[in-house]
Amino acid sequence: MEEMSKTAMETIVDYNQQDDTAHVFTYDPALQKKMDKLCADHPEEVCMTIECNGSKNYTFPKSWLKITAPRKKKVTA
Repeated sequence: MEEMSKTAMETIVDYNQQDDTAHVFTYDPALQKKMDKLCADHPEEVCMTIECNGSKNYTFPKSWLKITAPRKKKVTA
């Protein structure tokens, strides 16, 4: 398989208000590695649903999805 450009290695996170699960579609090998580890460590909550042409789809609890601001650096005087 031909190597993809970093621009083409997209990641899509999908969820809705009704369901308790979120879905991730990704070509990102680093994220795939993290998600594969979560699948192994938490098989009841996280699973890979589809693998195709270098992409992987995962399902996991929506409550695990967090968006946070970076930590503020402490200013020393």
